Amino acid sequence: MEIEKQRWAPLPAACANADAGPFGPKPGVGAYGWSQASPRSVWEKVFESEYGSRLLFDIEYKPAAGPSPEDPTAEGRIAIAYIWKNCTEYASYQDAWKLAQGTADDVAFFVEHAFDGKGARILDLDIHYDNNQLRFSVILVANYGPAARAWWWGWGATAQNLADVLKANGHFAFVLNEHKPGEAWWWGFGATEQNITDVLNGKAWANFKADNIEKRLVSLKRFAHDNWTFIMVPREGLGWEWFPRKNFPELWDIAMAHNERIIDIERYGSSDDHFSAVLVQNE
Repeated sequence: MEIEKQRWAPLPAACANADAGPFGPKPGVGAYGWSQASPRSVWEKVFESEYGSRLLFDIEYKPAAGPSPEDPTAEGRIAIAYIWKNCTEYASYQDAWKLAQGTADDVAFFVEHAFDGKGARILDLDIHYDNNQLRFSVILVANYGPAARAWWWGWGATAQNLADVLKANGHFAFVLNEHKPGEAWWWGFGATEQNITDVLNGKAWANFKADNIEKRLVSLKRFAHDNWTFIMVPREGLGWEWFPRKNFPELWDIAMAHNERIIDIERYGSSDDHFSAVLVQNE
């Protein structure tokens, strides 16, 4: 299964373990809340450890306001979601993913030159502002060999620009993957929580017609009070939950109690300790 689909799909609980350690695996929820972002080489090595490798598919970056005792280098914090690499199409790849951060030109350079120039694509894209300058945080995956596929990315797009691109093959930064016949998905923006609930239940809202199709969220982003952008796919009877605002310990407890993993984690506005999250039940 392509990683772009697998990141949102139900998987065995072992694919979301917290640690494989020398004494055996520890149960987990496939995500971590705010963690130190520096030195990046250290925590990246943890995820590519001798006990097994995790593939990051979602990253949320919180810039530092300035040096502090907890963050003396002012590198900020990250929250992530992951799958164990041996559960993915990248199980045989020695080097499957990389992180990159910078301007749009920086990202374009990384895409061209990562993985020894063999090919990369963006799996996850997040934006933040550093001294009022737009910056991107991206997760790149190898785009060569059996895991290669068509994709596109861009930024600064209006909703209409993005709709036009989708038909042809505020502003958005986006990553697109090739759509296959028979695959259904929906996206929307400027939605309230009630609007999202209506669409999930197949009711009409804005340009959405009533279709009586049960859907589930796979991506959720808050831009202002009661102003959300979302992506949905057919529910297909799967167990799942979404939470507009929870701290990470709460999300961990819910996921563990309900045999779920976190498939999307986003900072709730400018909150220091709350996230918006989507969970899916394990197989």
